[in-house]
Order: sequence, then structure tokens, then C-alpha cells
Amino acid sequence: MAKYFPRLVMMYEGEIIYDGDINLAWSEVGDEIKYGLREPQNVKLCRTLGLSKLTEKTSEVINLIKNECFVDNVKIVGALAKQENKVVLEAQGLAYCYPGAKTNTLNDVNFTLYQGETVALMGYNGAGKSTLFNLIAGLTELTAGKLRLLGGTVTDNAHNNSWLVGTERGELF
Repeated sequence: MAKYFPRLVMMYEGEIIYDGDINLAWSEVGDEIKYGLREPQNVKLCRTLGLSKLTEKTSEVINLIKNECFVDNVKIVGALAKQENKVVLEAQGLAYCYPGAKTNTLNDVNFTLYQGETVALMGYNGAGKSTLFNLIAGLTELTAGKLRLLGGTVTDNAHNNSWLVGTERGELF
């Protein structure tokens, strides 16, 4: 958006709450959720990581991360974890449909997470990320499929799954 509109004016309840450089808007406005605004996720990632450029293009973000960020041994840890087969969480054929909905929010979701792995879950609004985390946390019951946590069911391990889901400013991590 910045390449088309270098200046941004934001309004809320009939008043101008920001008028200035679009690249500074998100850090100066503060509580954007209160105003019904949302910084694009790729731009937010660039800002959070302190990358040299703010961009919405995924390919540019990936290149910036590759060139400007250092991640210590993530590939090695992930590979070793898989070799040791220490499964922490396993999903097989997960499906979930909200009451009254005509279609499933989650359809045939399959994955395995290993101890020591670092994993990012990304997707557009409505992709099912929050629904998946609600299932993992035991806040919602599956419509279909199996979800194994630490070798048992999510319900069996309810006392152990507080570490799985955290939030920051309304974002699931």
C-alpha cells in the first residue's frame, strides 16, 4: 500500500486519528484493533523482525529473512527431533464444523509435531488457525479425526497443554 499512498489519514468516530507517513502509522497509532484496523501480516512480520524493508510480498519477506535473520540450528533440531521420533502432537484427519455452518472450517488436517521443533502456522483470516488452536487446547471438540497430545488425547493431557497456545495482542502463537 505504501508504494501507492505514501501519506495515510485514519479516521475513527468522525475524527482524524492519524495523518502522516504510512510507514510510521502502525507504530504511532498504537491500539489499531480498537480502531478496526489491521496491519498486513507480512508487514507486521517485517516490523517485528526489524527487517530493512516493509513489504506485503511474501517472496520479498522470505528473501529479507534469509538475508537478514539468523536462526540457530532450527533445521538441525527439527531433523534430530524427527529422527528420534519424539512425537508431541499428532493430527489425523481432523475436521471441524461450527454449529449451524454449512461447511467444515477444517477438512482432513494431518500433521505431526516433534519435541524440539519450532513451527510457524500461517494463513489468511478464516483459514482455520484459531479453530485448530482451540482444538489443540481442548476448548473445542473435534467433528472428526484424531488428535493425540503427548501420546494420549487432548482431554487426557489437559493439565499439560497450557504451554501450547499463547497470545499477543490478539494474535495466536
